Amino acid sequence: MIPIVISLPIVTPSLAQRDFWNESLWRDIPSQRTSHPGVYERWLNGDEATMYDLNKKYDIQSKVDDMTYHLSQSIFIKFLTKELAQFFNCESSLEAVIEARNERGKNYWSYVNSLFPDVNYENIIHDTGYMDGAGEAEIEAFEKAIEPCRSHRIARIEAIQDEFFSLDITFDEFEAKYTARLLEIMDGEGNYGKKSVGMKSYLLPDIGLIRPLYDRSVAANSWDELRKSYAERLRMDREDAANITKDLCRYTFTLTLEECLKRDLPMQIHTGDGEAPYVILPNQDAFFLEEVVRFDKDNMMRMPKIVPLHAGYPSVGKAGWLSHLYPNCYFELSIMTPFVHQSLYERYKQVLEAVPLSKFFLRATIFTFPSCFGSLEGGASAICRKH
Repeated sequence: MIPIVISLPIVTPSLAQRDFWNESLWRDIPSQRTSHPGVYERWLNGDEATMYDLNKKYDIQSKVDDMTYHLSQSIFIKFLTKELAQFFNCESSLEAVIEARNERGKNYWSYVNSLFPDVNYENIIHDTGYMDGAGEAEIEAFEKAIEPCRSHRIARIEAIQDEFFSLDITFDEFEAKYTARLLEIMDGEGNYGKKSVGMKSYLLPDIGLIRPLYDRSVAANSWDELRKSYAERLRMDREDAANITKDLCRYTFTLTLEECLKRDLPMQIHTGDGEAPYVILPNQDAFFLEEVVRFDKDNMMRMPKIVPLHAGYPSVGKAGWLSHLYPNCYFELSIMTPFVHQSLYERYKQVLEAVPLSKFFLRATIFTFPSCFGSLEGGASAICRKH
């Protein structure tokens, strides 16, 4: 049986009340990363006049209708509808499932709790890097609601950076603040009242090949460039914005990976998947992680624990081969499971040819979509039963 660890951001009742399709269409893209920051949220939550004006300017409704139609015709939605119909004991149609889901969601925590034992989850790891307004109280409520499932936490490098990138301070001050916060998260109770069992990075989609950086002067120059252009970054081309902080982020990544290595903690790295229009798709090649997996210093491979996320999809074979070659590199199945159904079984066979079963994990990018808790397990367990 493939070992499964679930890593997910926090799901709260307020998030659960969002439109079913909104959850699916915008599952992992923070608003500031879209082409027009905040426009969709203002349209979604605005009054009639606001919605009219924004729709006239950006043609939002037709775009949503187009995405909604295509999503409704995907194999994933059809599969999810069938699975949830069995769970809710209702008619196997999207309309009936949404109605049953909304009714069950009136007692939200009971609904979430019922999903976990249904698929035999025993442990989860919260990714607290994207909280969407939730805090320590919401995390505690979530952890209480899913008992007896045990909860752990993992933090994102980018979340720490975001605390300090806007500050008009020197590079030395930034480095000191970043390091102190990182150690608080890893050794103290800095991750919303608990310490982290690992870290996560979103750097690969921004810069591609990640080369560790130890030179403080190079990082300091990058910090100075950030200070000059910070107010303009959200309006800049995505590659131009990424290039400004490239060396600074390589440096903070290296500092963090060093601390992970000292504690024998894993680093998750977003690999594959897509998430257009924000990310730069060619950058998400699993082979761009080899220098990180090796983590050479003084002519020695130090080999920290690395977990490339999302199966490197669509370059599944590359991610699998990287895991095959390096004993410290693991393999994670999400996004491909359950969202991608085209030849999924064949892709699993491709991976299983190279990756030992002891290296598999399953992560879930489903922070506003608790109904996926069961479908993730269903996709993976179906493959496991065949092996």
